[in-house]
Amino acid sequence: MAMLRTLLGYGLVVPLTLSATHNNGGEILYEHLSGTSYLIRIRTYTDVSSPADRPYLTLLDGDTVPRTSIQFYPGNECGEIQRNEYTIERTFPGPGTYLLEVEDPNRSSALMNISNADQEALFLQAVLVIDPMLGPNTSAVFTSTPLDVSWQWGVLHHDLAAWDADGDSLSYELVPSVGTGGQLIVGYLYPHEIVPGPNNWSWVDADGVFHWDRPQVAGRYNISIRCSEWRNGMLIGQTTRDMDLCAAPQLILSVPDHATAAGLEIRILDFPGSYRLVADDLIGNEQVQVVAGHGGVVHQEALRTD
Repeated sequence: MAMLRTLLGYGLVVPLTLSATHNNGGEILYEHLSGTSYLIRIRTYTDVSSPADRPYLTLLDGDTVPRTSIQFYPGNECGEIQRNEYTIERTFPGPGTYLLEVEDPNRSSALMNISNADQEALFLQAVLVIDPMLGPNTSAVFTSTPLDVSWQWGVLHHDLAAWDADGDSLSYELVPSVGTGGQLIVGYLYPHEIVPGPNNWSWVDADGVFHWDRPQVAGRYNISIRCSEWRNGMLIGQTTRDMDLCAAPQLILSVPDHATAAGLEIRILDFPGSYRLVADDLIGNEQVQVVAGHGGVVHQEALRTD
């Protein structure tokens, strides 16, 4: 199969002061229209407080891709974010594998796992396969936003909440983020590699949920999750979400409504900066949900008193 690289680049000429760090991530999606025509959607997630703005992107062949919508989301530890969507209809010359790419300068600054992140571009990728034997394809859609992050028993989660209109099989993998020119970012580390610790690991499961067990250091991190579509055992499409996530300190004690706790005390755990909040007496021997900070971030443990 022929491969065509369709490159989308930042097409604005702006003063240096407007090249401020602002990119929190994004993805490229596409929808089959008819024949070899597709609607391409480019989504970027940007920092609302940044002066940088991108009213359009420019295709390498000169086509201008206008921004067609902006949606604002309430902030979390990563700040307030707006989702920018750019759309364009493209008709491809025929069957083949097409690599769609977009590059936009200036990632968020102070990323824990990317050195000098504000000097690296956000680089998004998607693979579109046009194969008459497999039939037309619309990419999987991520129905969550990068802000949709939750905690459960010391594990940080992000669910892509992917949906595929064609019913194709989906698989997922955690991959290194890429930067300027689509090259691997020198020195990129997965979040769990920054400060190793007890049970500290990050992965993506078969349902497209990212998990980070026992984060060790609070801060902003970057990850990329690749979603591949399979039809009759053949790869028919691929898209990758590049996103920032923030691990922030928390301290929460949750006791069941029908239980009462007494004799609370704080005990130091084996590793520095770690504490366990213990209920010595609990009616009915119910579990106490504990969030214990360690290294600036948190994990949770269920305790039972007998």
